[in-house]
Amino acid sequence: AAAAPRSAAAPPRRATTPVAQAPGRLVALVMPWARLVRVENLDTGEALAREIETPARLELPAGRYRLTFDSPHASEPLETEVTIRPGATRYVRRTMPGFDPAALADELAAIDTRAEKTP
Repeated sequence: AAAAPRSAAAPPRRATTPVAQAPGRLVALVMPWARLVRVENLDTGEALAREIETPARLELPAGRYRLTFDSPHASEPLETEVTIRPGATRYVRRTMPGFDPAALADELAAIDTRAEKTP
């Protein structure tokens, strides 16, 4: 008896599921302190609803982000873009617009001097 002809069809494929990438970490150090008021994923357009004060530490999915910081000590909000890589830590060090460390030091020195003169 003749063998049944083999089908030329491709062998069955296994269902594949995407492998989730490890998240990355963001550490934001801003002078003076600020609030991280918006974290926007530039790859998806999704804005993460969170508001935290700096220094800020976040775990984020890998991708490109626009960060928006605000502070009462700044002349305007600060925006910066970062790339978060899987399993890596990304440090962001910025100074808020209009912040003058020398003026703050003078202000603190004046407060300290007034405190010394108070009986």
